[in-house]
Amino acid sequence: MKSLVITSDSPTSISGLISIRQLNLERCNLSYIPDELGSLTSLGRLCLRGNNFRTLPASISHLSNLWNLDLSGCIRLQSIPAFPVGVINVAARYCTLLERISIRSDFLDFPGWSFPGCCKLVKNNIGSNVGQNLLDLCVFDFMDRGFCYLNN
Repeated sequence: MKSLVITSDSPTSISGLISIRQLNLERCNLSYIPDELGSLTSLGRLCLRGNNFRTLPASISHLSNLWNLDLSGCIRLQSIPAFPVGVINVAARYCTLLERISIRSDFLDFPGWSFPGCCKLVKNNIGSNVGQNLLDLCVFDFMDRGFCYLNN
C-alpha cells in the first residue's frame, strides 16, 4: 500500500502500515497522535490538518523518509518536540496555540516551511537564534495575508 486516507470512521490503529508512503489523517478529530507513528519509516507525506492534538510524539523524529508534514489548522497544537532530518516542507498555518518547536536553525532556510498565524511561536522565540527566521515565516506570508501583532 502506497497511500491511505483515514476518516473518522476508520480504525484507529496504524500498526501494520510499515510500508505506507502517504498518510492523510485530515480532520479526523484526533486528540493525540500515538507514538507508533514513528514506526512508519517509509512515510514520506503526512497530513494531520485540522485535528485537536496538543503535541506530536517525539517518535516523529524517526521518520527518516518524511519530507512533507502538514499541521495546518491544528488549533490546539502547542509544541513540536522534534522534526525528522529530511523534512523540507512543513505547513503549520494558523496553529494559534503553537508556542514551542525543537528545530535546528538551518531547517528554517528551506522555502517550504510555513507558519503564518502562529503568533505565540514568534513571541516565544524573539531573541533566539531562530527568532528572526520564525518572524519571517510567521509574519510575512503575503499569499495568506497572515500577520501577527507582536506587542499583544
